[in-house]
Amino acid sequence: MTQATSRVAARRSHGEDARIFAARVNHILINSPPALAANAVVAVLLAAFLWDEAPRGPFLSWLSALLGVMAARAFFLLRDTRIGVTERNAPAICRRQFNGLLTTGLLWAAAAWLFFPHVSHVHQTFLVLIMGGMMAGALAVNAVLLRLFLAFSLPIVASLPLYVAASPSGEQPFMAAMLAIYWLLLLSVALKLRRNTSESFRLRFENLELIADLREQRRREQELNSELSHEIEERTHMERELRRSEAKFRGLTENSPVAVFIIQNGRFAYANKAVSKLTGHSENELHGMALADVLHPEDAPRVLERIEKRLASGGEEDPVERRVIRKDGRVVWVQTVGKVVEHGDTPATLGTAVDVTASKEAEDRLRHMATTDDLTGLANRRHFMDIFKREFSRARRYGRQLCLLVIDADHFKAINDTHGHDAGDKALQKLAELARDNLRDVDLLGRLGGEEFTALLPDTSGDEGIMAAERLRALAESTDIDIGGKTIRVTLSMGVGCLRESDATPDELMKRVDDSLYEAKKRGRNRVMPSS
Repeated sequence: MTQATSRVAARRSHGEDARIFAARVNHILINSPPALAANAVVAVLLAAFLWDEAPRGPFLSWLSALLGVMAARAFFLLRDTRIGVTERNAPAICRRQFNGLLTTGLLWAAAAWLFFPHVSHVHQTFLVLIMGGMMAGALAVNAVLLRLFLAFSLPIVASLPLYVAASPSGEQPFMAAMLAIYWLLLLSVALKLRRNTSESFRLRFENLELIADLREQRRREQELNSELSHEIEERTHMERELRRSEAKFRGLTENSPVAVFIIQNGRFAYANKAVSKLTGHSENELHGMALADVLHPEDAPRVLERIEKRLASGGEEDPVERRVIRKDGRVVWVQTVGKVVEHGDTPATLGTAVDVTASKEAEDRLRHMATTDDLTGLANRRHFMDIFKREFSRARRYGRQLCLLVIDADHFKAINDTHGHDAGDKALQKLAELARDNLRDVDLLGRLGGEEFTALLPDTSGDEGIMAAERLRALAESTDIDIGGKTIRVTLSMGVGCLRESDATPDELMKRVDDSLYEAKKRGRNRVMPSS
């Protein structure tokens, strides 16, 4: 896991991971064919619509040029799809996509100059709507690489304002302004999509590397256990052939780096140096010590029961993970394999143990990453919704009360714009801390995204939920948040709702509370609004 993290950090120090860039290009390549087909279809429909309005010669030239560019782009798209995107060829494919989109955007921009002076207001409006639709389609496909979206949309959005500036008349300035505002909205969406997809691609590759390293480590551990099991069997055979020579067995295992032990009547009959190192007890202390004394209290009964069953049935135990308490009190995870042997003419368990604490900690970290919001430490959206659905079903089944809060930080965008995103992150962390410290341990807090939080309060009435929300709102309003030499205050708007008999699904309760939140914002923010 440490090696994978180091590799990711090394790539970041040299700019964007080439694999992420290739994944972006591949995403665009996969989604381009429908957009390309739609572009051609729209051009043909536009031709039919303006056939009697626009000058025939320029119109046919423009349509021929656009369809020719579409055909060229389709050819390169099919070729690149057949070859496939790699880290090496991704920049070249991206350049081809950029040139094709730029040429297409310029041709659509030319439509404004060629046809606007010659068509009616209805046809002008239709042409503007077509251009808007083309830009929206480009956003859906190319938002993961902002330069491609800009290559297509900038010529279009610039063409109509430039034409209006040259010859303003009628409703054309209004249409130009609306097209520009629409483009700015698309650009803001594109920026947000790009950030989200960047994080998604990055986390995907980091998690794949971590999982691959973890699997490789587990594979090596399993191979080691398999080899050790085979070795133990051979050694047992040698002991029988050499009249069960314990001295021979000690000679083979004493200096083994793997923990090797014999358990007889629930106590250590033999333990090598590796067992001593693993448990922190000396070899003399281990001799005769009860196995239960080094096992975690929760694991000991199951382990002793398995040993008794194996002694009764014979055979070999599959690898099992269990906890060991060292002499210094530290808990370590071990993977053990056991086999029934004869020791001093009495059945015993011969076992090996390998420290797998690092693997278990890696699994815990991955589990934490999958359920926790990195910034605030609260439950992430997916984990919160899973628990919310489970608690909703339990409350309906047993007739219990359940209260839901949806919380939104007021004017949070202004904090980011004025003080920067680091200050915004600190504000979110402080709000999460306030909520965590002022709600019960049984309550579940989650971050749905951005500045929106939610809290699930089991066994809570509507009045109690409103009181808890009002208490949190007042606390946030009066709390100074240090953002690096400056202090700010953040107010909260909240929607509160409790489970009703009419709520058939969690979504119905969530929607009611969401509606209450929006009502609180409408009424001036910094308030708690119960659901109607």
